[in-house]
Amino acid sequence: MHFRNPYKEPPDFAILAEFYPKLRQYLIPGRDGHTAINFRNNDAQRALTEALMLRDFSIRLTLPAERLCPPVPNRLNYILWLQDIVRHSPATLDGTVRGLDVGTGASAIYPLLACKLESKWTFIATDVDKTSYKSALLNVARNDLQERIKVQLSDADAPLFKLLAVEDSSTVFSFTMCNPPFYATAEEVSRSAEMKHFPPNAACTGADVEMITNGGEARFVRRMVEESSQHPLRCRWYTSMLGKLSSLMEIVDDLKGNSVDNYAITEFTQGQTRRWAVGWSFYRDRLPDSIARIGNPNPTIQGLLPGRNTVIQPLKNKTCSDPEVLMGVINEIKDVSVQQKQAAEWDDSDVPLKLIVEVTGDTWSRKARRANKSSQTKLDVEMENWEKGTAVSVFSVGWKSDGGSLLVFQWVRGEDRALFMSFSSYVTRKVQDVT
Repeated sequence: MHFRNPYKEPPDFAILAEFYPKLRQYLIPGRDGHTAINFRNNDAQRALTEALMLRDFSIRLTLPAERLCPPVPNRLNYILWLQDIVRHSPATLDGTVRGLDVGTGASAIYPLLACKLESKWTFIATDVDKTSYKSALLNVARNDLQERIKVQLSDADAPLFKLLAVEDSSTVFSFTMCNPPFYATAEEVSRSAEMKHFPPNAACTGADVEMITNGGEARFVRRMVEESSQHPLRCRWYTSMLGKLSSLMEIVDDLKGNSVDNYAITEFTQGQTRRWAVGWSFYRDRLPDSIARIGNPNPTIQGLLPGRNTVIQPLKNKTCSDPEVLMGVINEIKDVSVQQKQAAEWDDSDVPLKLIVEVTGDTWSRKARRANKSSQTKLDVEMENWEKGTAVSVFSVGWKSDGGSLLVFQWVRGEDRALFMSFSSYVTRKVQDVT
């Protein structure tokens, strides 16, 4: 579960029922004398979601009995991850964040949660199901968010990102999001254990249109990958939830097959349920590993993770972390631009002060230094840098303490990962040599 998710500790259902009396009738004795909820009961699930949304977010929901009842902790996980992505992406001129929720569902829970957490976020929320569309409209209106959340009815046969082709081409979305139908057939639904949102097995309240799609979730998200390549600059980050590890494997293979190396994977766990989210971008902005890579992955997940954008180097002693030492090493590198930057309030990297370094290519390696002695070789190196499209690569360098002294390099922007790795290795070595 996301580290900012308040539901890391399950709610006290007895106290919650005092706030939301409708929940009382679904309370049952639990383990160790604690009160539990009858998750096999559809009405109990809806009452719980309504109670949590009202108490914790001041959001009033009405959930149709014949449509999916979204578990709040799981949905909040996705929003918190998107929050991380947005915070590490370039801001728009007016500070507005524009999201596109594909298949928003009857609750419209993702846009509602996001707009309650972030005052400058706006959404277009789409759905192909008329019942869900009408319910989403009512839930948005009930919370007076019509100006920030626009709900649209989509054609099931239309492209998933048709909106990106018809909207004002100057509008760039910050992200897309989707919780796609998991299953390919009704038979798969009946035999799948994926419906375990909570222990014990939860009842399934969803309609076929919400849970079943031709080819299952993998084909659905592969359509997204294909369509996104037609609108590479209309959205900074395309994202989707996935319910199966096999689907994640297919999507990563698809991204790599389309030469997309700028992608991110995260994992959400709630009770017995494990979900993944994948995001990809055609922009040059890079996310920290804390957002783009799963920590302590199993061997299968390890092979799916994107390349590292964060390098943490332990230093021999604390003298190495003297800002003057690091600044001196970087200033000796030819053709770099350096500026100091304080960490933002929301930055959880424990790096209070960063140096933002801009480079146009490799000017520090032995090859580059030898090139300075040969005009032809120098021309070859400059041509190589130009052909790699490195125009300007941006790295951040900072320090943090972890029982010792650590040098932290972050690839902020660029296309050449080898350039970033070379820079971090060179600077670390030189800092160590100085002391």
